[in-house]
Amino acid sequence: MEISFETMQYAIVDYLWYRSLKGDSNYLGFDMIDEWGRMLPDPERWPSSRGRRGFTDVANKVHSMGLKFGIHLMPGTIKLDLFGEDLGLDEITSVSEILNGLEHPIVLSLSPGVSPTPLMANSVSSLVNTYRVTEDDWDEWSAILADFNVARDFAASNLIGKTCLRGKSWPDLDMLPFGWLTDAAVREGPHRVTQDEQRTQMTLWCMAKSPIMYGGDLRKIDAWILGLITNPTLLNINIFSSDNHEACEISLSSSYIFSSGHTVTKVPFTYSLALTECTDPKASGWSSEKYNQDLERNCFKSPTQDQEEPFCVHKRELPIASSYSTLP
Repeated sequence: MEISFETMQYAIVDYLWYRSLKGDSNYLGFDMIDEWGRMLPDPERWPSSRGRRGFTDVANKVHSMGLKFGIHLMPGTIKLDLFGEDLGLDEITSVSEILNGLEHPIVLSLSPGVSPTPLMANSVSSLVNTYRVTEDDWDEWSAILADFNVARDFAASNLIGKTCLRGKSWPDLDMLPFGWLTDAAVREGPHRVTQDEQRTQMTLWCMAKSPIMYGGDLRKIDAWILGLITNPTLLNINIFSSDNHEACEISLSSSYIFSSGHTVTKVPFTYSLALTECTDPKASGWSSEKYNQDLERNCFKSPTQDQEEPFCVHKRELPIASSYSTLP
């Protein structure tokens, strides 16, 4: 499948790019580290890195495609007799100030590990561009459900789009585990979530204004996944929406509504919430129509508001330019 990169910004080499793999495992093997303790790409996996060229050729290729090149790094040198401590605030501050002094922009993203909290994020959100707020997200519905609470808490703490040294910073819900994945110690993707669950996760990521990163094998992406992660309406929400927060938490499995204040009220179980096409007869009040020659728009008009103009969402291509200096 031919892929357009017009709506993409970054190509990122993730964890263990420096490991020389053994057999069919994605984890077992030997780390490629030079005499100075610096990690090197494995020449068998990255042939262009031979002769200690590192990622020079890969980065040049990515840049020639109009994309920025990213790399996952572990801080410091780890030895058996001296493991070192966590990346401290002083070091994060120093790195942030150095990057801020460069002529070309570099996105600084942190991965603090499991169970980060808004309180932890308050100390670093002004120093970096993005920071992980979840564990590694795999394609399991239980993981997606847990992310709703995380997104709610960070939105309620006013941490989405907080001012940082270069633009704004964004809580990162992790890469989207879509498409062909590599589960732990195997090389075949599990594909454990349905298309409806994938829609739900992509919508949550965009409403939470999380960085949108595709976690599957881009060489094996299909039309369904590509259409979902490049959906112009969702990406517009991700880039241009504001004041996003949880309005209420609705339990569709029982006749209770949990308000944003977490008080419980019993209500008649009359309605349910679902996504459907505008052409569905059950989509009362919604219509899809032509507008201004070739443009289309989806409109909603309540039967009780005959004298008012309908609310419409226009179908259009996602604009590349943004008001943000650093896109989420």
